[in-house]
Amino acid sequence: MKKKLLGLSVIGLAIFGLASCESESKGSSALASSAAASSAASSAASSSAASSSAATSSVATSSAASSSVASNLNYSVKVIDIDGEVLLEKDLVSTSKNSVLTDLQSATTVVGYEGTYGYSLSSIAGSVVDANYYLAIYENNSYASTGIEGLTIDEGDTFTFQVECWNTVASGYGTLTDTDVLIDKTIYKYAKEVLPTRIAADTTYSGSNYWSYMTVSLMANNGYDTSVFNTASATDTLKTAVSSADVTALTGANFGKYYYTNRALGNDTSDAFKTSYTSYLEGLTTYASFGEYTNPFSVSPAYSLNLGDKVADAVKNPTYTPSTSYGYDGYCWYLTANALWKDTLSADDLAVLPTVVQANSVSQAALLLPYAAYNQSGAAIAKLLMDNYYDSTTGFVKYTAASDKGTNYMIEQVYAGLAAYKVQRDKAASANLFA
Repeated sequence: MKKKLLGLSVIGLAIFGLASCESESKGSSALASSAAASSAASSAASSSAASSSAATSSVATSSAASSSVASNLNYSVKVIDIDGEVLLEKDLVSTSKNSVLTDLQSATTVVGYEGTYGYSLSSIAGSVVDANYYLAIYENNSYASTGIEGLTIDEGDTFTFQVECWNTVASGYGTLTDTDVLIDKTIYKYAKEVLPTRIAADTTYSGSNYWSYMTVSLMANNGYDTSVFNTASATDTLKTAVSSADVTALTGANFGKYYYTNRALGNDTSDAFKTSYTSYLEGLTTYASFGEYTNPFSVSPAYSLNLGDKVADAVKNPTYTPSTSYGYDGYCWYLTANALWKDTLSADDLAVLPTVVQANSVSQAALLLPYAAYNQSGAAIAKLLMDNYYDSTTGFVKYTAASDKGTNYMIEQVYAGLAAYKVQRDKAASANLFA
């Protein structure tokens, strides 16, 4: 098996020139012929033979020149995205054996750059760009030993370009587990197939779709592919609702709902919002004073707005045990609140995490993921969630808990949690977890 090269895209190999050698022809001495042997007849015969030989040589030269022009070469290309979606499958015809790159550029959008070793691919036909992934090249189902400029076309060839993870533990030099790769795939699948529809259906920032905007904000504001994570499908009605909102009248969870929707739409946070929000934060004295379900969501913008000093220590560091009414649901919120302000949990908290993931609804379990990325138990928590709730048939995290509020609403929580996990996992200390 050929070893895959590291990088965001396939690295082209250097083009080796072939040195051509000329062979010396050795001259031979002409034999003296007898004057008596020479006659007009033999001279004429010799001239005729020479003419015939020259004609034959001319035909051979013409034939060789004709064969150097390549005939039409029929081949096919295929582009497969990170989530398995086939973005392009096309038959091509070329008259050159080294035209895969130019043929693709004529057939679809190709993004790349000239690197030290040749042309380096970033994206084809809109394929996802992610620092942990690259476009692997397969030639007739075998991993190609060259970059795109070095590919040689033969009749009937198939070239497949597939987004794959280079940064895996299995490769021997990476950090992502199989579960991590699965999480990435389902996040991008959700972003491509579900987010646009959900955002297009929204008319107000105070509805249930605010988790969708949180996902967009998390990914777009931390350097991920904005061709996937965007609000292009947002309606004018929603934009008007946000732009005309009276931010001085916001209360509770509506601070978070407005903040994430506004950020996802690409707007700056106004001074008026910051002033109103600061007053709200200063009025919170205990964890319970604003309800278990709004923590940490209502307080999370304080993290990215650098208003942590306005949040009381009692709110940042609650002491909490599962109550009769909320059970593991409230406990998940409590643990996720801690993810905002610190990266340690008690031994008792760590011990109960697997139970929370397995026993509670998938949505609330997913809220543990931002914390999970902070410490050694992170990979185990992510694996438990994916093992219990990922549906390999659909490629999505499934929803099974009948007692929760609603499939769409809660699944949006799941993917906001997964996005937060991915950002913190990839970016570590540089992450703006609640961007």
